[in-house]
Amino acid sequence: MNIDFWVIEKYRKEADKMKCPVLISTGDPEREAKDINSKQIELYFSHLQNYKKRAKVLDIGAGEMWLKEALKIRNIEADYYGLDISTESGKKYDFYDIDSVTGEYDLVIMQEVIEHLNLDKGLYYLKKAYEILSSEGFIAVTIPNILNPIQFFKDFSHVTYYPITDLYAILRSIGFQGVAILRRIEIKPYDLSYKKLLIYKLRKILFRIMGFDFPHGVMCMIGKK
Repeated sequence: MNIDFWVIEKYRKEADKMKCPVLISTGDPEREAKDINSKQIELYFSHLQNYKKRAKVLDIGAGEMWLKEALKIRNIEADYYGLDISTESGKKYDFYDIDSVTGEYDLVIMQEVIEHLNLDKGLYYLKKAYEILSSEGFIAVTIPNILNPIQFFKDFSHVTYYPITDLYAILRSIGFQGVAILRRIEIKPYDLSYKKLLIYKLRKILFRIMGFDFPHGVMCMIGKK
């Protein structure tokens, strides 16, 4: 996919004007899936129950497939499909490669996926998601927050970083034109000791003083049309 930087800049400015509130997360996919009050999961599934037909969900980078459990716990009538390149997890996925995906989906979720891919491949995944979405479908993408300096050193497998304004602009330039939701994700680990809780709070204050953004991740959710 070729990037038109003039178009990207146009949509960056559009994103700059949008509100980007903070979501609190434990950072634990299992806990979030099983927490009926998880705001992040609630956003993912917010439009599915409005469908007159049975919705189809594609989880790219499915891992332990906790999102399948999340649908079940919330009694959402949807067919779940998982995609992951791993053949060593012991899990049976529906797809092991983005090019093998067939069918049309009402929700495509990529949690912490595209930062592990080079830019060309990341853009390819996003473009493929657009192609397989139904006309009323949504994509939800989460990535590390590049404005949090800790993210630079957190994981050596992160190869591409996207500011949230760039992610939004890329999705718009691919063709996504529906309602868009931007969120910053603050990971607040559970069961912290007093010492670790104090460090967490001091770090949050220090980041604010230094002008850094404390939330650890960001999310862009956007409709196809």
